[in-house]
Amino acid sequence: MDEQASPAIQERIRSSFDRQGLMAHLDARLSHIGPGRVHITLPSRPEVTQQHGKP
Repeated sequence: MDEQASPAIQERIRSSFDRQGLMAHLDARLSHIGPGRVHITLPSRPEVTQQHGKP
């Protein structure tokens, strides 16, 4: 899981991610970009919970 994608791939993914307005609105962040895997972190807050208050 610690393996990182190449710098060129990371830049391509970050550039695409940064153009997504919804991700910025949700304050989502890329926390890992690896071969075949991207982790997106999202702060826990009431606006993004399920109908029963679960994240």
